[in-house]
Amino acid sequence: MRVLRLIACVLVSPSLAWSQGLAWDIPQRGAITYQRKSETWQVSGPPSRMRVDWVIADADHGGAEWRYLASTQGKQPAGFETPGFDDSAWPIGTSEFGDQVGTLGRDRTVWKTNLLCLRRKVDLGQRKPRAIVLRIDHDDGVKVWCNGTLVLENQGYGRGHNYILTGPQLAAFTPGENTVAVQCVQIGGAQYCDVAIGCIATLQIGRAHV
Repeated sequence: MRVLRLIACVLVSPSLAWSQGLAWDIPQRGAITYQRKSETWQVSGPPSRMRVDWVIADADHGGAEWRYLASTQGKQPAGFETPGFDDSAWPIGTSEFGDQVGTLGRDRTVWKTNLLCLRRKVDLGQRKPRAIVLRIDHDDGVKVWCNGTLVLENQGYGRGHNYILTGPQLAAFTPGENTVAVQCVQIGGAQYCDVAIGCIATLQIGRAHV
């Protein structure tokens, strides 16, 4: 009789059996739930050993002065990108140029038309660099000339674009003083333009990023 009562107790109260902590115990009947967790990583390339000497600063590093003309698209002065163009009547403004002056903290010179033209002299020193770096914030499309030669054209937009000029584009730059001209258009949405110019004296094989 005592054996039957023990068996009945186990059948009615299964928790008594699980409480013994035997190695073959399994969880009580019920649903097993799982919690899923996703991890994200941002991967970037190794740091570059190439040294960039910035000769023209962007807004994040104090900005630079440019002769500028806020105009209408299609009505920019003919030949404004050439060294011989007379820009003495253009006002001088400090980058960044845009329509949010006093609001975002980056814009220093007002630009609210649909076309912006910039000009300035850039001294590259006595030795011509092996590459030129253009770091540009532009919205929207941008064109860059050096001494009258088009060296860059991009119809996109965005911040922090690095353009490395070598080969035919680099040939437009000469030791000493150069004339750099920039044109940026506005087709809608955000509006800004900023240009930094850097020189790379030595290129390393397999190192193409800055």
